Amino acid sequence: MSSVKNVCFRIICGFIFMVAFNAHADTVNYILDNVILDDHTQMTGTFTWTYDTGDFENGVGQFTSLDIPHTPHDHTDLNISIDIGKTIEITLVGDFHDDGVDVSLVLSQALTPTTSSPLDLAQSKYDIGGNGFFAGVFLSGSISLDAGGELVFEDGFETK
Repeated sequence: MSSVKNVCFRIICGFIFMVAFNAHADTVNYILDNVILDDHTQMTGTFTWTYDTGDFENGVGQFTSLDIPHTPHDHTDLNISIDIGKTIEITLVGDFHDDGVDVSLVLSQALTPTTSSPLDLAQSKYDIGGNGFFAGVFLSGSISLDAGGELVFEDGFETK
């Protein structure tokens, strides 16, 4: 009986090893490209979108840098929600006197591993400072692929 258990254990471990060996995550890098506020200042930043191969829509995004004019807050202390099919929402959580960040970057089309998206300038907006100190719309901008649209695999190999 123990030899049957041993064989079953080896088969199960073999399947787990094959799945783990073949499964890996892909990462796409994006930049905030020419995102200009209506006071002619520029918002810059980069983020990664990491997803299981073949399941781009259910990936996870994380900003690696973010500079928003008129505020000292950045990606380290802001709440950022990325929906690659619709919007990037950036907020400062909490109730602070004369301090706030509320940015909505609405995408014209869904991002993909190989395509960028211009901002929907009619719907994208910002309110920085908490009391409407700097509020308005964007004059231009897009979410663009960084590094020529290369996919970067976690194991270090890259492909275009």
